[in-house]
Amino acid sequence: NMTLMWQSSAEVNAFDRTKAYISHYTNSQWDLAATASATAEAGGTYGISRNNITSFSPFAVFDQETASIDQTISIGNDNFNLYPDPAFDNIYVTGKSMQTGSTNYAEIISMNGKVVGSFILNANSPAINISYLPAGCYYIKLTNQSSNSIQKFIKM
Repeated sequence: NMTLMWQSSAEVNAFDRTKAYISHYTNSQWDLAATASATAEAGGTYGISRNNITSFSPFAVFDQETASIDQTISIGNDNFNLYPDPAFDNIYVTGKSMQTGSTNYAEIISMNGKVVGSFILNANSPAINISYLPAGCYYIKLTNQSSNSIQKFIKM
């Protein structure tokens, strides 16, 4: 059994602690557990528990509005691909909108929800310099006139 605890200052994007759950990363995906209400703990922290843990692969606390971070979220018909992933200095974006010449706006978003880079991309300029980022996991949000998509990538 385990209890995860956090400060309210760690909650981002209108996190709803009354509809929270501990997700476990196994078999290359985050599982969905039943939601519960986090409880107030000592020292101004909040906590939530999960029972019957059988491995120590990664855990995270999400709320019901959280989209699975290991899936591509797409609105419209234009998903995109990134390579290489993981990356050191540059990531490259490919996809239908990149081939048609439309303008794409890209945002790099840290795991805590902060925008750490904004870029304009097109077929002539598909690269994003990420050398300034510390190593870790990030999201890239690609927006154009017909779609809005998000993918996760790793900066080495």
